[in-house]
Amino acid sequence: MKSLIRKIIPRNTRNSIKSILRKGKVYSYKASKTIINKKEMIGLLREAGVKKGDIIFFHSSLTALGYVEGGPDVIIEALKEAVGDEGTLVAPAYPFSGSALDFAKNTKALDLNTAKSNSGKISEIFRTNHADFRSLHPTHSCVAWGKYAEYLTQGHENSVTPLGTDSPFRKMLEFPNSKILILGSPFGRVTYFHIIEDMIDFPLKVYYPETFNINILYKNRSYDIRYKIHDPEISSRRVDNNKIIENYWNGYFEQNKLCSKVKVNKSFIYLIKCDDFTKALKDNLSIGKTIYSV
Repeated sequence: MKSLIRKIIPRNTRNSIKSILRKGKVYSYKASKTIINKKEMIGLLREAGVKKGDIIFFHSSLTALGYVEGGPDVIIEALKEAVGDEGTLVAPAYPFSGSALDFAKNTKALDLNTAKSNSGKISEIFRTNHADFRSLHPTHSCVAWGKYAEYLTQGHENSVTPLGTDSPFRKMLEFPNSKILILGSPFGRVTYFHIIEDMIDFPLKVYYPETFNINILYKNRSYDIRYKIHDPEISSRRVDNNKIIENYWNGYFEQNKLCSKVKVNKSFIYLIKCDDFTKALKDNLSIGKTIYSV
């Protein structure tokens, strides 16, 4: 075999491959990270502070978490077991990728029975294999499983803005045990950062001036919905697009002990109470700091 390789691959190429291998730049994905099983995942969730009966909105990144035996389904089963039958899980199932403005201008109808989640692999598997209900919003649709899944998702179509009064995000504030869980995904991409924009007289006009219309199909019904999107010009400088702002908020939550933090391979699990999240945003706004400027 070695002699065959020598004949096929030139010496310079062989030497380059050997050099890269010695430096550890080529390696097995599984071997490069700790392999996690379901029991260990539940343990990590418990260490982060997830409890039976919790109402959890989770953002996730399968790649960041590393190799989990059984993949997304096992991660979701661990989440379900961690919150139990009295708990609830909610996840983003945002059906568009790229520019929200392009989506709004070019999409006149949307079938949420089949529209895939563009919020990550775990979110999509949760949508197809586990969730019982889906909220009817064109850009910020959410899927849910558990005790309060139906209540949290119903009525979202009545919210012109994504995090309005009838949205799952706002309804979570009705429950003292509602929490935001970040499973390896970037801290700045948490949708809940927007929660106060519709609750108070927010100093920045964050929404695009135009209101859009769309027809949504879901479970044999048709809904004509009016909605607004965030202004792309304003969005370009917010927390999910600015590392300095993201680092500020990450540091603020950690330094003020408003979140738990558990290391998983090269990423982290964070858990933050919705009440604490909202208060942190309001407190910072009072001193002129927002997710758009610090």
